[in-house]
Amino acid sequence: MAFVGSGTLFGAVWTDPKLDPSLRVPLAGAVGVVSALLLSGLAVWPIVTWVGLGRRRPWARTSAILLGGIMLPSCLPMSATLLYAMLNEETSKLFRRG
Repeated sequence: MAFVGSGTLFGAVWTDPKLDPSLRVPLAGAVGVVSALLLSGLAVWPIVTWVGLGRRRPWARTSAILLGGIMLPSCLPMSATLLYAMLNEETSKLFRRG
């Protein structure tokens, strides 16, 4: 989804006839940098969540549920398994404090 959005934005910047040609390259570069930062952040999120799950941090369970919900349209088997595991009552007991 992020690839489609950044590609669409890049295409809109690059092909806009009203835009001054001297601004196309800097704006297209800015779109590329913002897209790279966004995608890098999205790549780090599962890794941080995985580390938190290994340490049984309560925030990591919440993060995994959110991640599974976001992944649902693109990867149904993996996200369904993740949501099933994280929403299970036994898993909930593992992540409770105290």
